[in-house]
Amino acid sequence: MRSPSLVAGPLDVRITSAAAKHQIRPELNLASNWIRKFPRTSPAPGMAAARNHHVMVLISQVGGSDWLVHDGNSGAALTRDHVRSISGYIVVNPQTHLTEAMATH
Repeated sequence: MRSPSLVAGPLDVRITSAAAKHQIRPELNLASNWIRKFPRTSPAPGMAAARNHHVMVLISQVGGSDWLVHDGNSGAALTRDHVRSISGYIVVNPQTHLTEAMATH
């Protein structure tokens, strides 16, 4: 399975879009900044689920609040795709150009 357009790791967060292709954004190493810097949205493929200390990219809904996610910090320094509940997470749109998102927050 091809990984989504966003990869979040413990020390390396990259956003790929037309405006910010493969740029490391140090301010996004802090997971809570995703909630502050990107607009909230409904769960959909390509969106990010964030809470303090963790960010993951939504790939596809499995059922209810369970989603197949790309998890760049899945524990034990692993990056993997697996099913996780997004209950308790805030869903944000990381596809928004970061400069625009930062200007509004």
